[in-house]
Amino acid sequence: MEFIQSLEVAAGQAWLDGAKSVVDQRYNNATDRLPLWTISFWKEMAAVHKLQTRWTRGMSWLQQQKTKHQDKKILDLTAEAVKILDSLPWNAPMPYGHGGGNTCLLSWFLETEWLSDEHIDMMMEDLAMEMPPTMNKTQIAILAFLNEVRNLVFGSLVWSSFLTPRAINRNCNQSFYFWFLKKTGPN
Repeated sequence: MEFIQSLEVAAGQAWLDGAKSVVDQRYNNATDRLPLWTISFWKEMAAVHKLQTRWTRGMSWLQQQKTKHQDKKILDLTAEAVKILDSLPWNAPMPYGHGGGNTCLLSWFLETEWLSDEHIDMMMEDLAMEMPPTMNKTQIAILAFLNEVRNLVFGSLVWSSFLTPRAINRNCNQSFYFWFLKKTGPN
């Protein structure tokens, strides 16, 4: 991917210098010229390959769960998850985040990678939709709301260990709590 990015930068200047094609030494003994947009195509295909690899790895893990467990409930849930995920279209829009999410985001839930704000927001939106009507005084919000409140309360202070529920309660002089996740591993 880094190589493709360096090619893309070089292609921009080459285009300004009048170049109209690129030669790939691996293709047809470098006798054919490919249009400059080929580099953008390679970049897109590298991203698609990465997503497909992640999806395949996640689905493989899910299939393995069927052989590891004896519990009928787990087996049924796993089979249903596989069925649903197999029926999803590739990279289709989902109703989360005002339609900004897509089905490729679901593969992160089948791995141990860090979840992004987008993933957490998806979960929060889902929780909000599933909340019983009897909990009408409870509000479930996306991370953007939490970040705005944090910025209002603490200004430009950085995320740190002193941002605990007790410290926020003390500093705000209010009776509400926010829990901040502490990163303990690499980015």
